[in-house]
Amino acid sequence: MDCLVAALCLAALASRQADRPIAAALLLAVAVLLKIYPIVFAPFIALEGRRVNWTFVSSFTALLAVGLALSLFAWGESTFHSATFNAGRGSKLFSIFRFLRGDASPLKNWVDNFDHMSLPALVMGGGLVFGLCWKWRLPLVSGAFAAILVTLLMYKLGHPQFFLVVPLTTGLWYAHRLPLGDRILIGTLVACMVWVAFMGASYLITHYFTIIEVGFTDLQGCCSGLAGRWGFLREWVGLPTFAILLTMLAALMRYERRYPSPAVYDVAQSP
Repeated sequence: MDCLVAALCLAALASRQADRPIAAALLLAVAVLLKIYPIVFAPFIALEGRRVNWTFVSSFTALLAVGLALSLFAWGESTFHSATFNAGRGSKLFSIFRFLRGDASPLKNWVDNFDHMSLPALVMGGGLVFGLCWKWRLPLVSGAFAAILVTLLMYKLGHPQFFLVVPLTTGLWYAHRLPLGDRILIGTLVACMVWVAFMGASYLITHYFTIIEVGFTDLQGCCSGLAGRWGFLREWVGLPTFAILLTMLAALMRYERRYPSPAVYDVAQSP
């Protein structure tokens, strides 16, 4: 499922770059109907320098409304079960909020839980990035790349499958911007990709090792990775994840500021 959602997000970005806003709206609407988090791409895909592509906005809104209406007709109020369920869940795995509420947190003795700060932090971070994209007239692929990094930085549900969109978005941005001369940015790109791959591999390996250790007889409590003897990693892994993603975002915005490029819409509409 998450591979499909990541591929749809990438296809939506590519369609929007090709000046096909209706196709981009359709692809992104399907992604949002499957998973909620791709909606963070919408404002950045709609942005053209300091203008808004209303064709994309209206198409996306209409398609999303139709999809939700059909889902409500078929499944009723369970359509919103995923959103309400996730809203009430505690922070998970690779989220910085999981580290902040864990035993390794230096703030543990003062505040037990920062999960309630996830949504305000996400809104503030996303708003800041959107404002910079508007001010600097960043290409939409750069804005979308920054948007997903902010989302993963601030989202309290840090499941490893959510990071599948990062390599795809990185590849599209890299192909568009070709930052071959910036060693700092290349280093952060490589570090981020290595860390994402390491996280995914560690999650799967520890999952299967834990199942083997319990002898396939008591699977309750080990249905996910980083459990059992590796459970202590859950207390720490959110911190390096946050540091790497934040460094990646800072390097990305630094590069975009120092080496501005023609906006995608200028290229697409040029004669």
